[in-house]
Amino acid sequence: MNKTSDSQRLLGLPDLKRELLFGLALLAAAALSLAVVATLLAQLLRPRFAVAALIILIAADVAVLFAFGRHLIGRLVLKPLKTLTEASDQVAAGNLTHVAPLAETREFSHLASRFN
Repeated sequence: MNKTSDSQRLLGLPDLKRELLFGLALLAAAALSLAVVATLLAQLLRPRFAVAALIILIAADVAVLFAFGRHLIGRLVLKPLKTLTEASDQVAAGNLTHVAPLAETREFSHLASRFN
């Protein structure tokens, strides 16, 4: 494969920083939305139930933030890193024909194409 086609293909991939920032902004927007809903809900409920509802909503918010954040880091960073590590292990074991696959983001795809 020539350098021009590699460069053109990499330009079509999203930037890792942009993808992470977009995902984190989405998380922040979801957290703020849930906070607004929790505040409105707390005003509608009796004080005794409002505290319990707020605690449940905050726990749910933290769980969603953790799960989505973990998914985001896993998909954009850890999975491509694992793939490149496996490719380097193959080459270290003597399999010089092994090809590292391209990733979802430009940076890891660039690294994979340089590895190949």
